This record gives sequence, structure tokens and C-alpha cells, in this order.
Amino acid sequence: MSETYEYDFFICHASEDRDVVVRPLAEQLRGSGFRVWYDEYELKVGASLRDSIDRGLRESRFGIVVLSPSFFAKRKTWTKKELGALESLEGGGRTTILPVWHDISFDEIREHSPLLADRFAARTYQGLDAVISELVIASGLEAVPVGPTAGVPVIGIPEVVGTPASGGLVAGNGLLLGGSSPHELEDQVFTLCSDQGSEEAVRILRRELRALSKALFEGRAVDALVGAQASESLLEDPYGSMMGSILRIPPVLVSLMDCGENEAARAVLDYASQVYSRVPATGDARIGDPLALQKQLLYSAFAVGALAIERAAPSVATALLGWENARDSYWEGRSWIRYVATMLARKKIVGKSIINSIKEHWAPVEYLSDSLGGEDGVWNRLCQFDFLQCANVVASGGEIGDCFASFSVFRRSRVQPMIEALIDSHDEGIWIPALDSADLARLIVALDEYATKWAGFEYDSWEIDRWSSSKIRMFLAKEGHEVR
Repeated sequence: MSETYEYDFFICHASEDRDVVVRPLAEQLRGSGFRVWYDEYELKVGASLRDSIDRGLRESRFGIVVLSPSFFAKRKTWTKKELGALESLEGGGRTTILPVWHDISFDEIREHSPLLADRFAARTYQGLDAVISELVIASGLEAVPVGPTAGVPVIGIPEVVGTPASGGLVAGNGLLLGGSSPHELEDQVFTLCSDQGSEEAVRILRRELRALSKALFEGRAVDALVGAQASESLLEDPYGSMMGSILRIPPVLVSLMDCGENEAARAVLDYASQVYSRVPATGDARIGDPLALQKQLLYSAFAVGALAIERAAPSVATALLGWENARDSYWEGRSWIRYVATMLARKKIVGKSIINSIKEHWAPVEYLSDSLGGEDGVWNRLCQFDFLQCANVVASGGEIGDCFASFSVFRRSRVQPMIEALIDSHDEGIWIPALDSADLARLIVALDEYATKWAGFEYDSWEIDRWSSSKIRMFLAKEGHEVR
């Protein structure tokens, strides 16, 4: 707890959100030992509203701002004045505002405040416990129950990865920030989930990702998040730390999926997307080579997608498909993976076949080969994930030209299992947005024709290959398509 401030958190909110979000949030924070300035607690009959709020703002270490349609509807109220005061307190590298999004989208927030939209935020749709966890991680504060709240469980990061003195991660002993091999990391996460639950693993991963973000994009010390030793290592080489963390994402998610914790894996991906999608395509002193980071992201994203298909985890695969590049207006609303793939291919940083490049990238550590059943399994699952991305683009209303298909350089037989999965679930929206049978058949045929044309004469093995799956042949014929 801070000794400088009387309160840990000031809650700025619209009154319409009080019952559903704000009061439960304030009560749980207080119950966990945090000192909270919340108007229902602090404003007394006869007290000066301005004086009470001004004092709360001055004496609070962080300001939690609950962003919602109701919040932005109040253009000339205390809510906006409070936010303005919190913004004025930020300076000298200090972060004051901790946003919480409630029933509102990125585009809606950006319309009102691009600066707020660009900040990491907790989302209420994930549940109150997740919001509290995010706020604790973001603040780096430790809750110490006092008085009547003594004995209430403390929300925080387990000491299994830290020391009592630092409360954070020791350099080389973390998950994404550690030095373990992919298989060793799988074992670490699996053991953590078995002993303490997936919630603890997710908290640790979120804390590490936040530390990476602050070190890389803000150049800030992150002792409160990961301990002094790890913080120093991050500041010395934030670029190398980011590269290493991206490489370790696939085995972390594999372990969560193997524990049966697909939603936890998805939560980690959602949070990682907020960090990794900030990597720009232009230079920065701390970032080093941003295009190399983008390439590493692309390779790891494909690996995660292939592994999710292998483990029949559509929620994890679709979490990747849902990433958007919100900072580039030309690609706004389009798949972030396809954006990166197209950008790097145009710059000739990856080859014509992205899949070949990905396989070669992972070959030295043999991780994908071990996890996907050998070299042929790697080809198959990477092709299937590439086809899934293209199918998602078209099913979501995009153009085939946005696909930049790479599966086309391989035989149709490699993508057949994914197409069969789509046939079995097309009306449920499990892998891609729900489609009726006729639309799915048109999508399959269109992608097949596009891929064949894109491959051209360079890859004649695609030209002479035929659908060997009876399920696919019967499905297409039933919908009136000529089957080759």
C-alpha cells in the first residue's frame, strides 16, 4: 500500500452504472483491503461536493474510470471534470488512469477519446473477479486487509514465482519472461494450473505482459509488477524480452488447453493482443527492429492456430481470428494476422509461402513437430489454419483478395479436415460466423478457385490434386457445384 496517498483508488463513473458495476467494484476492492474513494462512502450530508471530490482526487494513487455509453453521454458533469483532473495528474511517467470498459466498444471509445481508447482496459463482460485482477496487476499495489476486513482473501499474484521481499517475478524464473525451453514451460504452466488453478496462471501472464508493455513502449521501470531484478533486465533489453515472450506464447497456451482451460487460454490471447498489436511498423529506439517483431508475432500466431486446431479448441483459434489492427485506418476492421502477413510479404520479409517460412522458423527447436505429430502434421495443421483464416475473412463479409492465401501451394488433402469441420458446424458459428449450407459451399468453391489461380503454374501439384473426402464431394454436389 502507498504511504503517500490516503486512497489507493478513486472511482470515476456515471451514476447510471452505479448499481451494476460501480458499487460491487468498490465493495470488493474494499473487502480486499484497498482504500477506495467512492462517493457513496465519502460524501456526507452538508459536505462540499467540490471539496470532497478535489480531496479524493489529490489523495488517490490511481483513478478507476468506468467508461460506458452513459459516461460519455455526460458531457458537462462532475464525471468529465473528474476525468480531466485525473488526466492533469499524469506526468513524469506516472500512470494515474485505469480504464474499465462497460458495454462499450473500442470504436465508441475512440470516437470520444482516442487517448483513452489506446490504453489497456479491464472489461466487465469478463466478470468482476477478472476486472479486480486486472486493476491489481495494473496498479502493482498489494492489498493488506486491515480492521474489519482482516481475514478476507487477498487478491494478488502467488508467491510461487516471486520472493516475499519483491512480491514480483525473479528474472529468469517467470513464464513469458523466464528462460525455460518450450517443453519445460509447458510443464511449468501445467503444474501451476494443477496446483493453484488456471486463474493464477492467467494473473501471472497478464502481469508479465503488462510489464513488457510498460518497459517496451513507455521505457518505465516495472519493479512493482515483476520485481527489481526482472524490471532491470526488461529495461536493459526490452526488445529481446518481447521477442522471447512471443516465442513462449504457444507452449503456454498448449499447456492451458491440455489442462482443459480453453477459456483461460483465450483470456491470455485477448490480453496479449492488446500488447502485441501495439508493435508498430516503424522504428523506435526501444523497439529495435519492429518488422522482426511482427514476423515473430506472425509465426507464433500461426503456431497457436495450428495447435488449437490439433486440440479441437475453436475458441482459442477464433480468438486469434478476432484480432484487429485498430491503429491503421486502411486495415481497420480486418484480421490483424492477414494484415501482418500481407505487409511482410509485400516487403519481402517473408516468402511467397508463409507456411514454409513458419515451418523453417520452428524447425530448430522441434516444438511444432513434437506437438503436431511430426513434419506432416505441421504441414497439415498450418495449412488448415491458413484456410480457416481465409474462410473467416469471407464469412465475415471481407473480400477474397484480402486473404493472401498461402495454403494454395499445397495439396487439397491437407485442408480437407478443416473443411469437414466447417461442414459439420457451419450453422453453429463454431469456427467461423454461421453460414447456411449454400453460402458455405460457395465459400469453399471460391477459396479453392482463388487458391488455384493464385498458385498458378509454379505449383502444379495443386492443379492435379482432387478432393478425396467423400463428405466434401457429397456436400458440394448437393449444393449444385461441379466437383473435381
